[in-house]
Amino acid sequence: MQRGVNALNGSFNRKKVSGIDYWYFQYTGANSKLVQFFVGPDSESLRKLIDEKKAAPDSTSLRAMAESAIKLGCRPITNEHFKVLSPLEQHGLFAAGAVLVGTHAFIAYGNMLGVRWKDQLGTEDLDFAHAGRSVSVALPSNFSLNTQDIVHSLEMGFLPASTFGKVFGGSFVHPKQPEFRLDFLTAKTSESDAPVFNVQLGTSLQPLPFIHYSLEEVQQVVLLSSLGPVFVTVPHPARYAVHKLLVFGERSGAYVVKAKKDLDQAAALIEWYLNNNSAVLLEKESVLIGQGKGWQKRYETGLKALANTYGQLHKRLELARASFRPGDVNKDDGWASE
Repeated sequence: MQRGVNALNGSFNRKKVSGIDYWYFQYTGANSKLVQFFVGPDSESLRKLIDEKKAAPDSTSLRAMAESAIKLGCRPITNEHFKVLSPLEQHGLFAAGAVLVGTHAFIAYGNMLGVRWKDQLGTEDLDFAHAGRSVSVALPSNFSLNTQDIVHSLEMGFLPASTFGKVFGGSFVHPKQPEFRLDFLTAKTSESDAPVFNVQLGTSLQPLPFIHYSLEEVQQVVLLSSLGPVFVTVPHPARYAVHKLLVFGERSGAYVVKAKKDLDQAAALIEWYLNNNSAVLLEKESVLIGQGKGWQKRYETGLKALANTYGQLHKRLELARASFRPGDVNKDDGWASE
């Protein structure tokens, strides 16, 4: 309630239902439609909360807690990225099924797993992934969200990505900072690489192969900045790790730097799992390998790169694989638990 009430500009409204008074909070969303959510039945404590909201609408308690967490060792995201992610979260993008991928997810893993990565693997990319049509069936029939309108409402100057006059769906770039991008991705389900328009999100998504593997198990996490926290959804960290090895072989040419980053991030997470819960990592690996020969071939390429760059870590992984049995997995691995 503190998060919902203090982060939005709106008003409280009381309604009588079956003779009982209930409170609701309403505000105007990015699509200019009125959004209303249930607060609770009328009570003295709830009225006190409402009075406090009216008296101090700009509470900074969550911001102060975020700053404290950063001072205690949690790694933050940049304030510039927070200014993009926070409005997208408040307007329901992640509730709609969007999943944050790339280095921002990797940052969240370090904070949640209680480790500080050795390398500062930062990036100017903001990559988003959404399962597209396969997730839309879980959305309410009256759900609508225009992502492009929200991007424009950021008032940060983002424009649709284009090359030689051709506009590419699913990506927005900052004209003064070409490396600062918003990429909306989805799983590739056909031979075409053409962007796919998603009705629920009101924007086009760029299809990518293999990405659906990272979207089958997700978790909500908090990213921190000096401006406050933001609530996002990310892939399971073990799936993220083995997926990074899979896509390593796909990188070439201008993407060699990203390939190195893929390998480094995979190695960091693999090391954590080998030290703490190797069975979970190996179970996610077996699921990936079971996707087919094409997946196996690419994953083997990633494993070879891991052996060449992180030889001792690769040996530990091989030893763990040799002794792994599917029954070793504790289904409650602590990641998805409340």
